[in-house]
Amino acid sequence: MRTTVTLDDDVLLEIDRIRAGERLGLSDALNTLARRGIGADTRHDAADYSLPTFHLGASRLDLQSTGELLDYLDEVDFGEAKTKAHKKARKNK
Repeated sequence: MRTTVTLDDDVLLEIDRIRAGERLGLSDALNTLARRGIGADTRHDAADYSLPTFHLGASRLDLQSTGELLDYLDEVDFGEAKTKAHKKARKNK
């Protein structure tokens, strides 16, 4: 396929380096450079990243109790007043 592209100076320098080192034509050198870019591993190792951690103590909720978790979420979502009314309504059933 033939196409027209505009190459930045640094890219052209790399193509020229590849052409000289591997004795390739312009198209072959450009394809080589493109393939290297496609095959480049752009992922970073997990060791490259570090996040601070903090000990927050024990949970204030019993994470094994579905009811307690739902009550807490009701408080967060609907406010304490509605939660108290909800609890009262459940007790009256």
